[in-house]
Amino acid sequence: MIGCASSYVKSNQSPPLTEVPDDIPANVSAVTLNKNEISQLDGRLDHISDLRSIYLTNNKFTTFPNLINAGSELETIDLKQNSISQIPTHYLQPMKNLKKLLIGGNPLQLFPDVTPVGGTLKELGLRNAGLTAIPNHLIEPLTQLTMLRLTSNQLITLSDISFKVMPSLKNLILMNNPITQLS
Repeated sequence: MIGCASSYVKSNQSPPLTEVPDDIPANVSAVTLNKNEISQLDGRLDHISDLRSIYLTNNKFTTFPNLINAGSELETIDLKQNSISQIPTHYLQPMKNLKKLLIGGNPLQLFPDVTPVGGTLKELGLRNAGLTAIPNHLIEPLTQLTMLRLTSNQLITLSDISFKVMPSLKNLILMNNPITQLS
């Protein structure tokens, strides 16, 4: 999309939104619906052909939303502070331009498999996600990652991870983890 990017913002509504509004224009590039009580998208963003950024922080999602139809141009997904426990890998398949995935504050417990976007993802936010380990096979595909936020998890060691496979990593944030061993 060339020209002026436009946004649709309905955050911190009173009363809070419980579903995605029907009046979102098809020509917006960013949708912000933070601090509401939305639990699913119900395909209500599928009509937006150039959606680049979606911000759904502090809502009621228990599952990662299906953005397959709205996701081919997505660059940023912010789903911090919901109740998501896993990310279906096939939901990420069409997201060939995803650069920023912020999913901290969700009870993931396991490091998510984001390998479908490993070649484009630059920032992965996993603060306070209940992580206890990071499998090397899930880190290796993240070849473009420049920032990895792992603050406030339960990581004890990073000895199994070869950060050599992430040559672009510039920021690794590990504050508030009980780490006793780094290799």
